[in-house]
Amino acid sequence: MRRLFSIIPLVVLLLVGCNHKEPLQSAPSGQADVAASAVNEFAFLLYRQLSLENGNLFFSPASISTALAMTWAGTDGTTAKETASVLHLGPDRDQVLADFSQMLGGLAGSDSTFTLNVANRLWGQKEFPFKADYLSEIQSRFGGGFEACNFISSPEKERQKINTWVADRTADKIQDLLPAGSINTNTRLVLTNAVYFLGQWQNPFKVDRTRDEMFHAADGSQVKIPTMKLKKRLPFFANDNWAMVALPYQGDELEFLVVMPNDNKGLPKVTAALTTSGLQAAINAMTPREVDVWLPKLDLDHTINLDATLKKMGLREIFEEGRANFSRLTVEPGLFVSSVVHKSYLMVDEQGTEAAAATGIVIGITSMPSPPTMFIADHPFLFLIRQKDTGAILFMGRFEQP
Repeated sequence: MRRLFSIIPLVVLLLVGCNHKEPLQSAPSGQADVAASAVNEFAFLLYRQLSLENGNLFFSPASISTALAMTWAGTDGTTAKETASVLHLGPDRDQVLADFSQMLGGLAGSDSTFTLNVANRLWGQKEFPFKADYLSEIQSRFGGGFEACNFISSPEKERQKINTWVADRTADKIQDLLPAGSINTNTRLVLTNAVYFLGQWQNPFKVDRTRDEMFHAADGSQVKIPTMKLKKRLPFFANDNWAMVALPYQGDELEFLVVMPNDNKGLPKVTAALTTSGLQAAINAMTPREVDVWLPKLDLDHTINLDATLKKMGLREIFEEGRANFSRLTVEPGLFVSSVVHKSYLMVDEQGTEAAAATGIVIGITSMPSPPTMFIADHPFLFLIRQKDTGAILFMGRFEQP
């Protein structure tokens, strides 16, 4: 009788919030920029696929890319090549791992104005034949320490333990990432990666200026929603089709970019044409200007099963029973990815931003003074939270329906 094994190897979490007090190191450049570029290329490709569905959208490209990169580290052959292609990873495996290590290292540290930290963990079935080199790579490149678990005898207990770890590192915003039944007696490995950011706006919105204003939703309806207002000199860009304003966080390491199409129904056209290089060119062309920003308060949560989307993007073999090659992870044959789930939370208010995202991948066998420029986000818009030094997009989303 054939033995069956399931692996739920990756849970990646990111949190953004406010009011913390520990110290932050500057993100490194060079290798970190290479990984950030890969993350961003993947971000826009994934966004285009996900945006085909109506409604609000929020996800973490950095979370999903890191999760898949950790999975990729255990693959070989055509599975590794195909995964690298979708993730825009280079041909040199050791260099790719070094690049991600540098990028993740740049997300660690603290400052008196905000905190940005990374936490990783591997949870593996005791006595399962994981390859020492793989575990060592995840430890050295991603900082993922290993903890032996007994999924065979106590799958539910282990699931709750991992979910508690996730909740603890997302200020309880991501609850029950791994749903009942996701860990069972066939589970062999769970990899968790958490990135945590806590910060306030460099220029807080005044609460007494917040008013209910009309928002023109994607479905044609008009709804009054709480809208924050700020008049400040801010980085600004505009062309014939869209405008962008940057709202920096304290410490000036990260920023919240809002991309507004000029037309109420122009977001699909703008985002379809916007590329990583196009966004970067717009960011480079931004100039300080007195801007009167009207921005809705945001409170979003989103759960996405990414299996079908990733397959459409070309990530296929890793999902195929009998073809997926995980020979760098274990000597046991037949492993394949059976599910990729991403869960996220976002809250934007007058003081700052709180966001959390988690990705789970299940592997089984089978951005001269003149009158203020008005920037009124009263119709569907795109937003991103990015690290300024490397340019890495930590979070990305679309608000189109209150």
